[in-house]
Amino acid sequence: MNRIRRNIVYQIVYRVITILTPLITSPILSRALGAEKLGLFSATLAFVSYFQLISMLGVENYGNRSIAAAQGDKNTQQTLFWNIYAVQVLASILAIVLYITAFLFIPKKRVVISILQGLWLISSLLNINWFFFGVEEFKLTATRNIVVKILTVLLIVLFVKKPDDILIYVLIMAGDTILSNLIVWPFLWKRIGFEKPKFDLMKEHLRPVLILFIPILAMSVFHIMDKTMLDWLGTEADVGYYYSADKVINIPLSIITALGTVMLPRVSNEYCKGNQSGVRRILKKSTELTVFMTCAVGIGIGAIAQEFIPWFFGTGFESCVQLVYWFVPVLFAKAIGDLIRTQYMIPAKLDKLYTAAVFIGAGVNLIANYILIRRFGALGAVLGTLLAESAVTLFELIHTREQVPFGRFITEYSIYLIPSVAMLFAVRKMAKALYLAIPIKLIIMIGTGGMIYVLLSLAIWLLKKESIFKEYIKR
Repeated sequence: MNRIRRNIVYQIVYRVITILTPLITSPILSRALGAEKLGLFSATLAFVSYFQLISMLGVENYGNRSIAAAQGDKNTQQTLFWNIYAVQVLASILAIVLYITAFLFIPKKRVVISILQGLWLISSLLNINWFFFGVEEFKLTATRNIVVKILTVLLIVLFVKKPDDILIYVLIMAGDTILSNLIVWPFLWKRIGFEKPKFDLMKEHLRPVLILFIPILAMSVFHIMDKTMLDWLGTEADVGYYYSADKVINIPLSIITALGTVMLPRVSNEYCKGNQSGVRRILKKSTELTVFMTCAVGIGIGAIAQEFIPWFFGTGFESCVQLVYWFVPVLFAKAIGDLIRTQYMIPAKLDKLYTAAVFIGAGVNLIANYILIRRFGALGAVLGTLLAESAVTLFELIHTREQVPFGRFITEYSIYLIPSVAMLFAVRKMAKALYLAIPIKLIIMIGTGGMIYVLLSLAIWLLKKESIFKEYIKR
């Protein structure tokens, strides 16, 4: 359990750096590039993301799970890695060929930026993070990512100054991922030697990889399709507003979902041992952590959005405030859905159920986006995402209730809504009462709101018979 705690700390430290990165760069980018150029970046990135899905297939989750199941057996891990990675290489080559072919259908004004965005496919070819996640080596990946993120921030601050610097921004972001993936290769060679892939073994992995690819494809469709459909049915400015508001919500979401990244290999290993009680115990603790963090950051962001967004992004991004309000319930649905998928359905190999869930979400998202974007623009895309994420999470809750009572866990820990609502009420009262410069006002609002949430949560921990936090308080 100590190793789990260390891995969670490593992931949270990295995710905090991930939070700090856009906190520094987003105001620079919104002012330097503007909503239209940010929309252009987001639209072309969304386009190349479809080909990234092909390049990775379902390797990340399948490889993580397979390596985790072979913990302690270096020879087996070596064989698994090289044959799974060979599948990834072939898929990446196919994705690159298809992406080059797609240039025939790209508007001429987007060809140059699309070529540079193609560097993300090189990054996918080099991506072996799943191996290190499978062996629960999170210190290496977290340390590497922190260093690369700091370098990325410095490059953006130094070189992105005006709208025409959009190409420099694309190079920096794509180069970030390539460098990040290259760095870990020497560490792989120290852990395992090279083994020539065998076609028969590659075929054995191809089917389960494709099975996991289908739900990942469907899941990504309704995560990426919002920007693509906004690009089709709206304007580049709409895409820019949506991209900016989505970033505000995805910053804290990355911390919450870090828990799933850490717990997937551990839960997979417990399943291999047949330790059902251990799995259930881990999932209950994970549910409490997820609900606790989601209530804090979700309601907290909603509480300060009216003051924070115009100050943070600058003039012209005021419409993002309403988008952020609607993104808050999206955050709750995403956090719970990711908990069930990453920490239970994937380790338990419920691949068909996983596939069904995300296909429902993709279908709901496509239909809702088509109807709502035409009428409400960027807000319609947010509403479509909310409907889709809610549909997926509800489906997962219903179909896993007999094995793991996630619904009961969530109901039990919904008590954290009490301190979060109290925090919201207090912060909004302060917003009306304080007549200070926005940065100082925000610091006071966030500090006071955080203190209220923690103190009321502390009372909950002391009163509850069972809580993961109570265990730490006793110690």
